[in-house]
Amino acid sequence: MDVNTTTTEGNDLLFGWLDYTLFGGMLAVSSIIGIYFGCFGSKQSTKAEYLLGNKSMSIFPIAMSLTASHISGITLLGAPSEMYTYGTQYWMICLASSIVCVIVGLAYLPVFYTLQLTSTYEYLELRFNASIRMVASFIFTLSQILFIPVVVYVPALAFGQVSGINIHLITPAVSIICIFYTTLGGLKAVVWTDTLQQIIMMVSSVVVIFLGVIAVGGLDKMWQINLEGDRIEFFNMDPNPFLRNTFWTVTIGMTFIWTSHCGVNQRHDAEISGSPQSEICKMVPVDFCCGDSLV
Repeated sequence: MDVNTTTTEGNDLLFGWLDYTLFGGMLAVSSIIGIYFGCFGSKQSTKAEYLLGNKSMSIFPIAMSLTASHISGITLLGAPSEMYTYGTQYWMICLASSIVCVIVGLAYLPVFYTLQLTSTYEYLELRFNASIRMVASFIFTLSQILFIPVVVYVPALAFGQVSGINIHLITPAVSIICIFYTTLGGLKAVVWTDTLQQIIMMVSSVVVIFLGVIAVGGLDKMWQINLEGDRIEFFNMDPNPFLRNTFWTVTIGMTFIWTSHCGVNQRHDAEISGSPQSEICKMVPVDFCCGDSLV
């Protein structure tokens, strides 16, 4: 039996001491990052420092942070289930990600970066009027109120399954830690904690894939199993819009969805505006696209 798990009488795998140590260590380091930038770094003394990181952040942490915020626990748990159940056509989201990278880099970022706004919706007031800004801000706030609980609940549910801890204890604990380092450390704390979590996410995914391939008997065996299960499908060009996953529904649909998430999302625009130069700013979507497609 693996040192990271213990097995109950019902053969359910639960966390062991090493798993708890790694999980607790990640939360502790996230809190320390918030404390550092809030108390020992530049101390967030200005609005530009707190909201835009004083425009001193490099490409790597910003791109990693965008990838981490874009790929939530819902994606990590849902995408493998989607492909296992309905096939690999969903993989075409990588093409959608590339298209979004071009659209955002050429159409959206130059505008927001030039205006140097701390709020995406401030643009609507400049372009139209304050009423439009208020309506858009309300819709965004409402969408986040409905969306964030799901983002927190899904991984908490998975954690509860492998730890035995009540999810009503997990969700507030993790939420409090996130609120703590965000409030204390500002954008820099958010970016660097996201970078840490994204690195852990990518390493963990590679380890899981590696162990999974070994468990089924190698790459050839894995491919054969998926062929027999009719899961291998990459270019279903059927134009029927009512089919679950085709080249067109995945590519076109996800392009529109991700353009809204990456082009006019308050958090994404704030992080990208933290780049010191417009040339660096334009490179962020490229790195984000690579990281997003890789995960």
